[in-house]
Amino acid sequence: KVLVHGNTGNSTSATLVIAYVMETKSLSLKDALLTVQRKRQCIGLSECFMQQLKEYEPIYKAVQTHLNGHTSKVTGKLKRRFDELEDNVSLSNRMDICEESPTS
Repeated sequence: KVLVHGNTGNSTSATLVIAYVMETKSLSLKDALLTVQRKRQCIGLSECFMQQLKEYEPIYKAVQTHLNGHTSKVTGKLKRRFDELEDNVSLSNRMDICEESPTS
């Protein structure tokens, strides 16, 4: 068991615990929030912390997906397109440099 506490234990510490539960139990924000609320009914997250948890959910899920080796074909295609675009921009920049007339 671990004790996590802040001034009141209602916002900051609860946010940290919810994020931990989301990641370690692979739960959505909603399910993690309900799980923590069952243990401590008086939590009250600030809007800022709730927004941060909403932003954190897809991040930790993407990391888990990557660590588990499950990447979609779409991701690979997008990466390839980005690399091609980057190469094209690089070539275009080189051509611009070559086409510049020398200043006398």
